[in-house]
Amino acid sequence: MNPDGTMPAPPYALVDNQQTWLDQTDLVSIDPVGTGYSRAARPELASKFFGLQGDIESVGGSYACT
Repeated sequence: MNPDGTMPAPPYALVDNQQTWLDQTDLVSIDPVGTGYSRAARPELASKFFGLQGDIESVGGSYACT
């Protein structure tokens, strides 16, 4: 990206990100049910995952992944 946020003209080049934390940390991605690609195994179970408590329990490991 250019300093003003616009795209540079082609050809594009890859450069190292000097500000990355990936060499110092582990990266974990989560996908709570209904927010991205994750869906309940059966539609009638979806309501168990919606709401604060459902989110907490599903990402905290209280539900078995099947």
